[in-house]
Amino acid sequence: MADLDGELCGVKIGYQLDDDCFYSWLGGVTKSGRRRGIAQALLHAQERWVAKHGYTSLRVKSRNCFAGMLCLLLNNHYQVEHLEKKDTLDQYRLHFVKKITPAD
Repeated sequence: MADLDGELCGVKIGYQLDDDCFYSWLGGVTKSGRRRGIAQALLHAQERWVAKHGYTSLRVKSRNCFAGMLCLLLNNHYQVEHLEKKDTLDQYRLHFVKKITPAD
């Protein structure tokens, strides 16, 4: 979780898929918290946690309508591994994966 001036402004939640893979299930930043590096900080914190706990990959999916999230993932070396088509183009889901080096 992230806060800004004592107010909750962001969250990143995930769970184990298997022994090697962690899934980043839900994340978001409030409007007042956007464009302040909070999403980037949450992403890095999750990646560090995942590495510390011995996972070798991190998976996440997002929708076409969330351009900021797509850019964040691409800018942080996540790769598209699957496209899930839905009724409208803006609702298509992009599945991403990033290889993680476990921390010692």
